[in-house]
Amino acid sequence: MSPSVLRRTPRHGANLIQVVGTPRSGSTLLATMLDAHSQAVCLIEPYLAWLKHGEYEYNWNQLDRPDVKRFSKQQPQRLFAFLCAQTEFSVIGFKETYRTPYHPTFPSQSFLEQNQSTGAVDATVAIIRDPRDTWSSVVRRHPHFRGDTGTMAELIHAWNELCRWVERKKHTVVRYEDLVSHPREIESVLGSVGLTAEDEVYRPEGTAGYGDSRAQKGGGIDDSSVGKYRSTLSDGVSRFIEAQCSEHMRRFDYNWPAGSGHL
Repeated sequence: MSPSVLRRTPRHGANLIQVVGTPRSGSTLLATMLDAHSQAVCLIEPYLAWLKHGEYEYNWNQLDRPDVKRFSKQQPQRLFAFLCAQTEFSVIGFKETYRTPYHPTFPSQSFLEQNQSTGAVDATVAIIRDPRDTWSSVVRRHPHFRGDTGTMAELIHAWNELCRWVERKKHTVVRYEDLVSHPREIESVLGSVGLTAEDEVYRPEGTAGYGDSRAQKGGGIDDSSVGKYRSTLSDGVSRFIEAQCSEHMRRFDYNWPAGSGHL
């Protein structure tokens, strides 16, 4: 995890991008949609997988290169360098979850922010999701976290820090709610990294990696999870999250307080 090493990657005309989002924000969905583009490849959390397991996964047949799989047990930037030099892709990307130093596993904030500030990546694409629905998704997926104020505080801190960073640096940002309700919102993201729209990105076939398994399966995109916090969280928990995130909730046009209506 060295921005200086990544910065030395020869690009050969390709754009190297990173996709970021807090846990349960839709970053895997966004990366999977980007990966479905014929001129792009986007790995799902290769740094986290490599650090934890010593290798990372990908649908190697999508690359149609029998020699690229050997890179799965090497530092991810070696694969990025190979792809930039040996393939016709114009965008080489990776998705990593944005975690602050308060998170006990793989704090990535400094790495991701330095990648952008030092020019180690050519662009950062961020996805933001209503923090109430983000926490709702966590407790629905992992019920043992319900009532875990420490884990909730970690997520709230990461959410505020990510919003503050992307606003300050004017990164390309898409809201999860807009992406799942109107998948053509992906077109602004594609344009920001030099790609044109293709039908495949609206219904991706799926990809391998270390992210959300449902998003990695691909297929249709639905908005059934938008506003799910209303039936998952108590009013007290929703109000607590709103109090902690109110500044950025206003800026990203999230209605509040709890029960005030849909987006």
